[in-house]
Amino acid sequence: MQERGSTILIDGRHKLRTDNDHNHAPETSQAAVSIAHSILKDTARSTTNKPSQIIQSTQFNIPENIKSYLLNYEALRKKVKRTHITHHHTEPNSIDGLNTDIPKTSNHAEAWHLGWNELVGSAHIDLFTLIKELQEQVDIEAILRRARKPRPTNLQQKREQRLKTAIVKVKRV
Repeated sequence: MQERGSTILIDGRHKLRTDNDHNHAPETSQAAVSIAHSILKDTARSTTNKPSQIIQSTQFNIPENIKSYLLNYEALRKKVKRTHITHHHTEPNSIDGLNTDIPKTSNHAEAWHLGWNELVGSAHIDLFTLIKELQEQVDIEAILRRARKPRPTNLQQKREQRLKTAIVKVKRV
């Protein structure tokens, strides 16, 4: 059994700060085990194989005397899965990452945007202009469908009349 401790330097002298019993022999294979774990993670990063396949191929390629020092199967499987999650993204980062034969836009959408830009006169408009143009677009579509515009309520009629009166008064001044 070995004794192990740490010291602290006080007034030029080393004083024992902590001590503990170290109850196992030093492992000469620790470096080889670290290398084996590193190979396992590198393999998991570079392939999309199942964890069991990666573990089997790694264990096949390491010396027999090191296998007993490796983590158990479940711990190795979790290590591979964590590496897969951080290095193999299943979702694309952008629309350009999608591998599909579907066009990114349609002629219908392009035609609507072209018509909208001609109607509004600009690609960038303020919020109030957007709302006004959308309301007019809805009115036009209703007319085209021969739908009747709902009759304004009394409150809406009174509000509209007050606005018209206020505008006339402002124009006089």
